[in-house]
Amino acid sequence: MNPLKLFGMGRSEKKNEASITAQASPKSSSRGTTMVDKSGYLSKEGWYRQSWKRRFFKLQDLALIYYTDAKAFESQEAPKGVILLRDCEIRISERDGRLHCLEVFNAKDKQKRTYYIAADSEDERHEWVVALSNNIACQATVRKLADKEITQLKQQVAELSEAVTQYEKQAEDERVAKEMDKLRDAETASDPSPSQDEETKQKEQSASLALIEDLRRELQTTKAALEQSKKENQDLTVQMQQLSVTPTNGSATPTPTQPETEHQIPLEVWANMQGQVLEELQALKAEVSKLKQEKRILKNEVKRLAQLSG
Repeated sequence: MNPLKLFGMGRSEKKNEASITAQASPKSSSRGTTMVDKSGYLSKEGWYRQSWKRRFFKLQDLALIYYTDAKAFESQEAPKGVILLRDCEIRISERDGRLHCLEVFNAKDKQKRTYYIAADSEDERHEWVVALSNNIACQATVRKLADKEITQLKQQVAELSEAVTQYEKQAEDERVAKEMDKLRDAETASDPSPSQDEETKQKEQSASLALIEDLRRELQTTKAALEQSKKENQDLTVQMQQLSVTPTNGSATPTPTQPETEHQIPLEVWANMQGQVLEELQALKAEVSKLKQEKRILKNEVKRLAQLSG
């Protein structure tokens, strides 16, 4: 098992014991912009017993991994522990009078553990301080790049969200348009077509016009009959005025200018003539009432035709 992979980190190929030194091997000459790898022996103070033990350390990116010894590192044994350098700072220290000591502490969270490490010499401590400080300084650069990428990603997410919103709106508009088309198709299927509707209206108008013409002709015929009845009534009235009525009981005498035998009318005949005249008058009144009703029907039909034409 690769112990570096256990903590989410890669490691270079195996190195033999002679190549393992306490010198830093920077990946770039620009300090603070590129991580460096470094390995070597250091002494570390324990957490519980606070005793110092010599361990083999491997610096990789922002992790300071320590093993029991170099052999354990080469054989890919599980490490004894890992010091995460995120948000940490390095400080020169003389812990309990131990020489060449340094501190690794979290600058943002004072509650976290402070690690005390000692090198074998001043030069070696300086090299470790430079390497650790370099990788910690790279953290700021990495964060800036990460922030930039995060900003770009947020912008892309916003653009995608806007595009999704527009797409959903367009899809909704298309769905509503399809529903409207379906409703129109259903109405067209249930209702008669415009041409059939127009044809039906034309037929109704033609029938109404024919009915109006028939009513007009009937009205003219009735008016003519009424005029003829009036004329006959007038003639009958004139005839009645010209007659000198002499009842059969002899109570009246004929006029001197008219012979008695020519103008004498029986009482029964006179009564019948009066009844006929009354009947004709009543018939004329009924005919006039019928004409008025037909006139109202004609007016209503004309209004209906005007509404259909409009």
